[in-house]
Amino acid sequence: TYSKECSPFPSKSGVYLFVFFDLFDFKSKPRVGVVAYVGMSKNILKRLSSHPTRIKIEKLGLCTKAWFLLCPEDKIRNLERDLIRRFNPPWNLIGKKIGVEAL
Repeated sequence: TYSKECSPFPSKSGVYLFVFFDLFDFKSKPRVGVVAYVGMSKNILKRLSSHPTRIKIEKLGLCTKAWFLLCPEDKIRNLERDLIRRFNPPWNLIGKKIGVEAL
């Protein structure tokens, strides 16, 4: 399952997702999230603290949430690939413009 929003990032292997929400929907309906980026790491805490895409997001003043899925190191590459195929995130590089330049 996905982590709770307030969970601290672990020093463990897994896959992480940057999710954007519709900040312009002021109605009472639930906000819809869009998976913008999927990545993997042997140490999620270390990776997210210096992630270049996350730094660019902050410089642009955009708001995002990061979720993670813990996974054994030998399975993170396959899980990342499956999540990229499932969500088709716009900031992943496969056949797309690079990162935030895709905006």
